[in-house]
Amino acid sequence: MRIHHRIQKIFSTFILMMIAVCFFQHSVKAQNLKLHIVARPLPDSIVLRWAPTDFKTWETANIYGYKLLRYTISRDTSLLSLPVYKELANTIKVSDINAWESPVKRNKYAAIAAQALFGKTFDIDAGKGFNPENVYNKTKEQEQRFSFALFAADMSPEVAELSGLGFTDKTAKKNEKYLYRIFINFPDSIAEKSDTAFVFTGISDYKPLPAPVEFKAEFNDRLAKLSWNIFAQNKIYISWEIERSDDKGKNFKLITPDPIVPFFRTDDLNTEFAFKFDSLPQNNKEYLYRLRGVSPFGEKGAWSDVVKGKGTESIKAVANISNYETDQKSVTLHWTYPENQETLITGFKVLRSEKHNTGFIDISGKIKAGKRTFKDKNPIGTAYYKIKTYKDTSAAKLSYPYLVQLTDNTPPKKPKGLTGTVDTTGFINLSWQANSDDDIYGYRVFRSASGNDEFSQLTYTPVKEAFFQDSINKKDLNRSVFYKIIAVDLRQNESEFSEIFELVKPDIIPPSVPVITETKTSDNGIFIKWINSSSSDVKKYEIYRKLSIDTTWQKIDELPVKKGKQESSYTDYQSSDTYIARYKIVAVDNNGNHSDASVSVDIKGLKSNKGDKLKKISYKTVPEKGIVFIEWDAPQQAVKYYKIYKKVNTGNYTVFETLEGDMTNFTDYKLKLENTYYYRIKVIYKNGKVSGFSDEIKVQLK
Repeated sequence: MRIHHRIQKIFSTFILMMIAVCFFQHSVKAQNLKLHIVARPLPDSIVLRWAPTDFKTWETANIYGYKLLRYTISRDTSLLSLPVYKELANTIKVSDINAWESPVKRNKYAAIAAQALFGKTFDIDAGKGFNPENVYNKTKEQEQRFSFALFAADMSPEVAELSGLGFTDKTAKKNEKYLYRIFINFPDSIAEKSDTAFVFTGISDYKPLPAPVEFKAEFNDRLAKLSWNIFAQNKIYISWEIERSDDKGKNFKLITPDPIVPFFRTDDLNTEFAFKFDSLPQNNKEYLYRLRGVSPFGEKGAWSDVVKGKGTESIKAVANISNYETDQKSVTLHWTYPENQETLITGFKVLRSEKHNTGFIDISGKIKAGKRTFKDKNPIGTAYYKIKTYKDTSAAKLSYPYLVQLTDNTPPKKPKGLTGTVDTTGFINLSWQANSDDDIYGYRVFRSASGNDEFSQLTYTPVKEAFFQDSINKKDLNRSVFYKIIAVDLRQNESEFSEIFELVKPDIIPPSVPVITETKTSDNGIFIKWINSSSSDVKKYEIYRKLSIDTTWQKIDELPVKKGKQESSYTDYQSSDTYIARYKIVAVDNNGNHSDASVSVDIKGLKSNKGDKLKKISYKTVPEKGIVFIEWDAPQQAVKYYKIYKKVNTGNYTVFETLEGDMTNFTDYKLKLENTYYYRIKVIYKNGKVSGFSDEIKVQLK
């Protein structure tokens, strides 16, 4: 047929480009689905594109075609109670070969797709010397047909519809949202299941296609290197168009007859930038470029901002440093450069750095093209020099780095500001002020356990920064660790040692155990005596009690340390005369470390004959009559009688009066204004117990 001759002719012209594109092109697929669909809302319609994911599905669909259904899900932003079903197409299939004849004559992608669909063979004839091992690693013919057919459909919406892989829904309404469903239209006689693909959209989702981002151009010798960000828009565009203008933007022309498909490997899905090189007709003429994307629906996006520039003739020769001279105060460099190339450059610049591969700065300014020497009047001990040959701001070339070292016997300055911290795990951070010397190579760190014994070096290779990390045994009994450092320059001259820094370790060692030496009972309670902890940093002692009926120890008191005392004691006034008690003493140091406990023997308190003393006592006076009236609240226990004790001024207390147990007040008469009177009361209870003296009552008649 006539169409086959036309197809084969166009096909062989573009075959190498298609092979490379298909080799690098990658399409992200769901793990199990064999059919995918995407949608593009337009202001008046919705364009649909779908594709199978393997040859078998593609081949089957080419036989039976696809069925396309639409479900109206919402209308006027409200969900419908029941979706409205519509069959948009019962069978969408590959168009008959006769329908391809006209497209093949004007559309190269139609020729490729037609060859893949209808060609008897799909051999790749790429010319003499072509090695098929580099193409798909000798992939099967059916895989080649499938890949090229889908590529052609991606590049041309017309080919997509001819291939049965596209449809435009022109009945869509602006106020509705739809769920589209596509699947292979198997006849009822075939029981095979078909994968179904879905997409949800509506005309209201339409947004204009964006302009490309980060479009840049670098201009060299009759060459423009164009780059743009494809990662940000790889789900919007599948190809790109670049136009160039040589008349200041009045007219633009495409630089390639076909859209540009970026090449990237399937194992590098995060490629951020695409690149395109364009040969310039001439140097020193301004060219303008602009870029736009092409979507899989054939829609072209907005143009990017225009970038512009001029090509410049490259510098052919490189200056080379041949030798140098130095008097230790300056360095004179000599270099070579072809005289016949001087007219092609502007001049030279001398760059210097402390490192051979980075940090070079201009130290000379502009040097005329005819000069071949430069004197560095402020050299550094070790320096790398480069000669930069430049032409205006358009081109430059650098020489290889050249090392110059001056004689240096001067040691660095003594390091200052050594300090540090240590945590409870024994991890240490040291830091100090960085030396201001220009040629510092690093620092060596030394450590001593006591500060008096020999310091050992911790850094066999000098550290570059002004900090160092160390660790120590946290249970080491030494209270401190000592450090000092020296600075080392590039010539290995060493400074004096820094001042010694003492770092006090965190105290995690508990105090030694106090030893209980005596426990005894008395009318007042249980008396405990112990030998104090021998640790010097003990802050207090905690006293714990546990009765025979208790399951846990109860902390009953704390006793602060009395410096210089070897023993301490404590009386438990609340001891039980019913249950056996046991006591333990724990030493606590300034850092909260607790010693092991010193535990007493079992002991039981005596039954006390001591009753509660009076607490709430008040009095009133009648000075003009010399009378005082004293009263109190009766105790809860039955009282046999009260004894009233009295003294005048600085005299002694004597029994003044005895009252019956039902009394709660008494009156004293004939008091004199010039005297001070004191009273205390003792209670004798009916159960035989006797209280202690009440608090003193002081009375003055005023």
